[in-house]
Amino acid sequence: MDKILLTGGSGFLSSNWSLDTRNIFSNYALVRSKNRNKFLKSFKVNLRDNKEITQVFKNIKPKIVIHTAAITDVDRCEVNKRLSEKVNFQLTKKICNICKKEKIKLIFISTDQVFSQKKKNTENFRKSPINFYSLHKSMSEDYIKKNLRDYLIIRTNFFGVAPKNKKSFLNFVKHNLEKGRKIYLIEDLVHNPISIHYLIKYLIFLIKRNSIGTFHISSNEKITKHELGIKISKVFSLNKNLIEKCKLSSFSFKAKRPKYMFLNNNKLKKTIKIIIPSIQKQLRDISNKFNKGYYKNLIF
Repeated sequence: MDKILLTGGSGFLSSNWSLDTRNIFSNYALVRSKNRNKFLKSFKVNLRDNKEITQVFKNIKPKIVIHTAAITDVDRCEVNKRLSEKVNFQLTKKICNICKKEKIKLIFISTDQVFSQKKKNTENFRKSPINFYSLHKSMSEDYIKKNLRDYLIIRTNFFGVAPKNKKSFLNFVKHNLEKGRKIYLIEDLVHNPISIHYLIKYLIFLIKRNSIGTFHISSNEKITKHELGIKISKVFSLNKNLIEKCKLSSFSFKAKRPKYMFLNNNKLKKTIKIIIPSIQKQLRDISNKFNKGYYKNLIF
């Protein structure tokens, strides 16, 4: 099996990746602290130490590095822009430079927040980041394009079941509704997120065909946070009446949020010749996995 090395090995995406691909790839991970994931061979490293990271790369000799490590708390990035730049840009530069030297393919997980204009944004559209998180992700994309030939930049927004110590919109909705708590979900923020399992599935397709470049992995449907919350409540048979609508302006966020982050996914569909299922179908798949105990193997 091909060796895959993931940065951010304890994260939401890495945890699900290791579970979904345990019989496809030999998965390794860079972590900051002890990792109990039995499907990942983890290496505790200081991500500020180039020599230490380089040595791990040389020891493992991965075919591909999937760079997921990032600070995704948008407000934290806005308050501490130096930390955001260090983790969300400078660390990407380090990983990129090592991949270039060691001739390793790099897959960079970017974000739909690089866009803020109300368009069906294609991969070639001009980016318009409006906060430090998206700015540093955008800078990372540009650096990778300039310095590597063998790379994938994946712009996406995904939902699914995460380990308890990690943030997940689905976890948030499901947990609060199960406790009978009222929640407020934004009705004027439009995006087209995809199930983490379909994100992984389509990324595997791109890897298998040795694709290169920037791809949007997303659903076909425009949906608000409120609408997604309602769908989650229905699929998991929870009380949708506990979900109230609210405006983005209702929250005193430190960072600006784009209200429109639709990712045009035509390039992906043409490249790997797929029909992307509805968000409702994606959620039912997650519910079925949950009922069958699939997620007991995540780190809870």
